[in-house]
Amino acid sequence: CPSGDWTIATLKFKSKLDGNTTVSLKNVAVSDENGTYKYKANYVPSTIIQPKPDLTVQNIILTSTEGLTEYVKNHTYNITAIINNTGSENADAFNVSLKDNGNTISTKTVSSLYANYSTAVLFDWMPSTAGAHNLTVVVDSGNTIMKQTN
Repeated sequence: CPSGDWTIATLKFKSKLDGNTTVSLKNVAVSDENGTYKYKANYVPSTIIQPKPDLTVQNIILTSTEGLTEYVKNHTYNITAIINNTGSENADAFNVSLKDNGNTISTKTVSSLYANYSTAVLFDWMPSTAGAHNLTVVVDSGNTIMKQTN
């Protein structure tokens, strides 16, 4: 048996289902570099992890459309959410939702996002009540993208 790292086989396939796939090789004919048959072998099953998107909210920026330095009810503000795909696969269409104190107040659709890219999603927000507001941005709020992490 040669020493060091060497390729014993190259296997290409396309998974028909989402998720991880386990592949085992049985009764594989092994030959030398000249193509001369040496022996048959079985190889331990290996789990092949399907590449997936990994969508995260990187940053949320809140600005007044009127130049206000305080947040006042019945005035409009822009909320820009920076969404990252840190996964190894492109993401198809997904929703991004803005919540105010846990209630969804707006949802936008991102048509796609390449792996290792980011995009800005813009929301308009007008608080109708005074007091504290907990603003949350939820990426893939429809849970349509199979991703590495949620």
